[in-house]
Amino acid sequence: MNRLLISITSIFLIYSPTWAIAVRTATPSEKATPSTWDQIWGSITWIASNILDILLFVIILWICIRLMRLAYEVMMTSRMRYMKVTLPRADSKLDKEQDTKKDFKEKIGIMTLFYKSVHKISTISAWNTILNFIFAHAKISLEMVYSGGQVHFYIAAYEEHMTLITQQVTSNYPDAEVKLISKSDLPEIKPR
Repeated sequence: MNRLLISITSIFLIYSPTWAIAVRTATPSEKATPSTWDQIWGSITWIASNILDILLFVIILWICIRLMRLAYEVMMTSRMRYMKVTLPRADSKLDKEQDTKKDFKEKIGIMTLFYKSVHKISTISAWNTILNFIFAHAKISLEMVYSGGQVHFYIAAYEEHMTLITQQVTSNYPDAEVKLISKSDLPEIKPR
């Protein structure tokens, strides 16, 4: 009898229609939200598992930026201008007396003003700020060269910055003479 009951029940279960169970979606209050520590740990494990990819991406991006800046500098070399700054010699007794009256701090202060104004060239306009951010555009070279028993002062910069630099030199040093020279007039410096 038990066998008959089991076989009838199993036949009924096999051939019976399946009953569907209705499932509703969870409300936001019922959803399990990960804690802050779980989120931090998930971020750390994601970074750790993808560290090589992130490092490779940063290296490739750095190389691309450096190559882009190099290409820009090569294209802009024709726009570089060179100046020689000369000061009159202070040989007279009156000039020597004036020099001793000037304080050393005052001389440093004048040059500090010049350096600050030259440093601000990259932020003259919005366009200069963008160029400086992308290409490191504001290139100014101040070079002091000792040759033949004399000290020479040269400035190299892009032509759009030359008027501002000339104005800064002549306003801070009224006796200075600024001459535009060609690249071939620059002294050739070779290491010994």
